[in-house]
Amino acid sequence: YDSIRLIIYPLLKRQESNENLNMKHFYGYNHFLSWVNKMPLTPLHLGPALLLGFIFRKRLDIIALALGSVILDIECVYKILIGDRLLHAGFFHSFIGAIIAGIILGLVLYLFDNKIYRFKHWLKIDQKTSFSMIISGSVIGTVSHVFLDAFLYPEMRPFYPLSINPLYNHSTIIVAHVLVYAFCLLCFIPTAYVYVRSQHAQ
Repeated sequence: YDSIRLIIYPLLKRQESNENLNMKHFYGYNHFLSWVNKMPLTPLHLGPALLLGFIFRKRLDIIALALGSVILDIECVYKILIGDRLLHAGFFHSFIGAIIAGIILGLVLYLFDNKIYRFKHWLKIDQKTSFSMIISGSVIGTVSHVFLDAFLYPEMRPFYPLSINPLYNHSTIIVAHVLVYAFCLLCFIPTAYVYVRSQHAQ
């Protein structure tokens, strides 16, 4: 009996050690996901928005597009202030909410069209705008924000009132974060190129 125990006991201890290690990895992974999911993507949304704005500058207002791409995270700030951990579970982080927010933002920006034009002039962005360009830009900005966030945050309901988020996949969440963050960052490179090129063309 003692000899059998001497053989089995180390095996049981090794199995217990492996299980503890796996549990640490599991909780560490979940802790990492929890930390990542609390990080709003706010400034990086400007990358794709500005790139679209410069490419389609004859159809979309650049400033409206840029503001639209980041303004929805005011909802996240509000959630932080009230202690709500589900930062992206609000109405405006849905496509219908984003469209409504985009239209409201566009109307407000249109009222300050002259100031926006002067701001563009200060940035040396030569773009004449119109009501349709401002509304289109702000709506596309807010919708693009929801589209990119939907891949990253499980609490989102992009197709509200439906409670599902078919764009989110827990098993590939790390890959999704890397791809979305990399895409947003890389968009700044061609944006800078187009901007500098437009300066030389003036």
